[in-house]
Amino acid sequence: MATPIRPETVPDDAVVLPPSHATQSESIASVKKQIVRQNMHALSDYAVDLETWEINAAIYKDLNMPIPPIPRVPPREVLHVEYADASGNPVEKADGLSEKYYAWVWQTSDGVWFPESEEASAAG
Repeated sequence: MATPIRPETVPDDAVVLPPSHATQSESIASVKKQIVRQNMHALSDYAVDLETWEINAAIYKDLNMPIPPIPRVPPREVLHVEYADASGNPVEKADGLSEKYYAWVWQTSDGVWFPESEEASAAG
């Protein structure tokens, strides 16, 4: 099997999965599951941090002390998958493509937690 060429839109650290419907689908599903777990844990930890901050902020206020900044929302992990032929030409995902094309997979930390609320605040 020839070494596939990475598409221009795919970062250098992406992992390539060779053509194979079952292997690609299972691998991508497994990574998606891990990312969902990462995001759940991050959001859960943030909720605890925020609750702790709220309690401490009330105490600091009562003591006339400066209130520390609110905890930052953690980044949301996102899985990206791009399908391409061996020459690096991207293709649109459709049923059965994974049997013919390479899947380039990578993760970023630039996701939005609540996209619809951001749209509403921008419109309002």
